[in-house]
Amino acid sequence: METVAANSDYPDEAWGLIQAITTEQGIVADYIERTQLPAALKAVLADQQEDYVLSIFADQSLTAQSWYAGNDPTETESIFENMITVVNEGRLSEIKAVQNAADQVSLTYDKD
Repeated sequence: METVAANSDYPDEAWGLIQAITTEQGIVADYIERTQLPAALKAVLADQQEDYVLSIFADQSLTAQSWYAGNDPTETESIFENMITVVNEGRLSEIKAVQNAADQVSLTYDKD
């Protein structure tokens, strides 16, 4: 997520730069070509869908969604790490591990 410092001497110019580098197809395409990172701009995704390495990310960009990670995202991350660990170690089935993780994450919603 891009941001501009509240005490910036040039907030309008900074926001203008952010807008340009995230919405202008030519600038975004140049950045993507140099960095080989997945695009967020739909106009650039078509080219990435043809790329062997980036195609999986480009395809997922069209359907990806964010979700609320509770009042403690760090705890949620830890819950997910534990979920992966218990499955990899064979202590729980994938379904049971996901159910447990979902239950644990839902408990973080009520925390202050």
